[in-house]
Amino acid sequence: MKTTVLFIRHESREGSDVPLNALPEESRKRAVRSGSRLKEMGLTIDVAVSSPQFRSIDTLYCNMIGMGEVVPLTSADPRLGDALLGRYPFAPEEIDALKKRATETGTSAEELLLSDPQFREQLMARGKEGAEAILEYVRGYPGKIIGIASHGGGRLEPVLAALLGVELDAVGTRFEAGSVAILTFESDCLLDVDYLGNLGRQ
Repeated sequence: MKTTVLFIRHESREGSDVPLNALPEESRKRAVRSGSRLKEMGLTIDVAVSSPQFRSIDTLYCNMIGMGEVVPLTSADPRLGDALLGRYPFAPEEIDALKKRATETGTSAEELLLSDPQFREQLMARGKEGAEAILEYVRGYPGKIIGIASHGGGRLEPVLAALLGVELDAVGTRFEAGSVAILTFESDCLLDVDYLGNLGRQ
């Protein structure tokens, strides 16, 4: 029996004046458009799972609004949470240093996190715990469409690497804000990954 996971990266905050865990109205509108596009593809969410951070929950909720049906959140799972909030396995001082270095080099903390070998072991540990969480939901809801909202950089890409059984460098996809990938499972075996990008921008 095939199970589908809509693996969604939260929409962007777009601006330093937007609180860390909030989404501006334009981002919410894009997430609604994304949900509408998914519905046109015959995809609606049966089971809703998210990182505990509100911007992920809100992105998932807005996608469901676009689909025309909102189901209750089954779980706000910390195993799908954001690496850049200073929680295990990253110490707050590591995250502060990473953000400072990103500012100095004109890149994002997310790109540094993915490219710096010093973080590889931590990222793969996060990938493994996130992959285990997803497989639990796949086993628990066979044949369903499971919407899972999480975070880029320190979470989605390492989870995908763990599910595929490859090194992080082998995952060519970098999830842009608001993007969706369709993961197709047979039992708990990942058969296919279809990266759709940010449907709300298309």
